[in-house]
Amino acid sequence: MIISNTEPFKLRELGTVSTFPEEFGCDLLMAANGTWAGVQRKEVKDLLGSISDGRLGEQILKMATGLEYRMLVIEGSLKWTLDGELVGQTWGRGISRANLRKLLWSVRAAGVWVEWTDTLDDTIGLVLAFEQWCRKEHHSSLGARPGVRSSWGKANNRDYQIHLLQGLPGVGVELAGRILDQLGMPFGWRVGREELLTVDGLGNKKVDRMMEAINSC
Repeated sequence: MIISNTEPFKLRELGTVSTFPEEFGCDLLMAANGTWAGVQRKEVKDLLGSISDGRLGEQILKMATGLEYRMLVIEGSLKWTLDGELVGQTWGRGISRANLRKLLWSVRAAGVWVEWTDTLDDTIGLVLAFEQWCRKEHHSSLGARPGVRSSWGKANNRDYQIHLLQGLPGVGVELAGRILDQLGMPFGWRVGREELLTVDGLGNKKVDRMMEAINSC
């Protein structure tokens, strides 16, 4: 990891100190499978100041055009009145809560992710986790199927078996129940056309469609 020399000592301890990240509009750079990922860290005071003097816009533009993954980390919290006016900050006067939200939407629209942290230590934890994530070749957690949390979803659950049978063409809940009662659970089925025709409510056309679906699996 490469860290700007303007960052706090605890952050600089994480890697090599250099001004190089500033070329990409960020404070920290990390390898991301042959390309770069970057983090722009802003304490809330600096965030408000950089909005006022235009620095934030320049930094976001550099990040959006030069990095594969980019993140704006806002460290600290802001307090607002019920009307959405900023409280307790000499910087950022005239910035309302509504305007800040719109600005951060624009940041996200530029392809820069926005994260909030509570403290410097919280930021360090986020940065280390982000670096690890960037090094992964594949990110498959969204496609992972969660484990079964109850008896529903298990092979011996009647409702689940009926649910599966309704995936066959023309099979509703009542017909699925009759098929299950007469021919057994659907896993590892070895029933043929003649057995299906013995179930009340199944005719030649529907059975043909079912058999086509079963045989195509």
